[in-house]
Amino acid sequence: MLWQVPVLLNSKLRFVVVCPFTVLLEEQYERAKRAKINAINYGLARLIPPETQILFMQVEHVSSQLFMEMLCNPETPKFTHIFVNEHHNQLDCPRDQQKAWKTLAEWASTMDMSIILLSSTVPPCLERLLMKLYGLSHTETAFIRLLMNCPEIGLHMIYLDPSASRAALAHLVYALHSRLKADKRMLVLFPLCVEAEVFAVKASCAVFHSRLPLSGNTKVYNLDLWDQGKIKLMACTSAFAMGVDRLNIRFIVIYNPTYSLTMVAQMAGHARLGRSESHMFFTTSEWAAAMPTSKEDYSLVYELGKLVHKKECKVLQMAWYMDNERMACACGDLHSQMLCDLCKPNSKIHYFAVNLL
Repeated sequence: MLWQVPVLLNSKLRFVVVCPFTVLLEEQYERAKRAKINAINYGLARLIPPETQILFMQVEHVSSQLFMEMLCNPETPKFTHIFVNEHHNQLDCPRDQQKAWKTLAEWASTMDMSIILLSSTVPPCLERLLMKLYGLSHTETAFIRLLMNCPEIGLHMIYLDPSASRAALAHLVYALHSRLKADKRMLVLFPLCVEAEVFAVKASCAVFHSRLPLSGNTKVYNLDLWDQGKIKLMACTSAFAMGVDRLNIRFIVIYNPTYSLTMVAQMAGHARLGRSESHMFFTTSEWAAAMPTSKEDYSLVYELGKLVHKKECKVLQMAWYMDNERMACACGDLHSQMLCDLCKPNSKIHYFAVNLL
């Protein structure tokens, strides 16, 4: 990871790494420990030893009085940099978490540390808004930006019969599941935790969402079943997309897409990590996109509605929003690009899915 190599090369560097997702933070912490770095997971230890090189913490920890007292302790190391990982989460997080993000940004902007904001899914149109929260000037900030294009991923729109949408969804999922190789996995994403839970029970598959218990049928338990291949199908919510990285996802099915386009791009990013052919299916019984009710809704939700329903290249539409018009690539612009359903409606996988229903 970006923060591991510098502290191994320079013993004077001290990093704070903030991550909003527990599973991802714990995985990053374990990697640092395996690299022989003096790392602390504040969520587990609630202390900051003098020899700490990297302090891993979640967004809400900054609001803790205990944390602030520890920072004032003379024995606490002076941190030189703060990495805010997956900082785009503040755009899509629940309202009760937005206050914690605001507190983090205000605290970071007052500290004598370099601020590094990390994200794989912040569109150019939202950069200034997020930087402003941390007191960063657009003209005095260095940007490193890579194309968001996912040439390995095919994008497909599948309409479900409104009178039997759940049955049609299950039929599609089971059929795609039958095409999985032993080392590949599949996700079905739902807007609500209860929907993911109900589907998981009926399908006898793994489940991952924010309301799972802390013991027994936990996130970690379900993730282990899925990782080990005992179960190849995972029913989940955006909690998975925001907090877990895996290289072997073959199919992603999104039921009734109500997320923002940034969230969908993040989901697609999971499938592209393996650099092998993958497919994302938008499934809905709605025949038109909902109209935006506010500027925020337009930026975060309406663009997804256009992607799903507009009769235009899906790859290009996503690239316009996530990369800007100057850098956007359409189907066919790249030799390795998987063509979307509008540019290649007769592709084998799209034909297979459509003719199931």
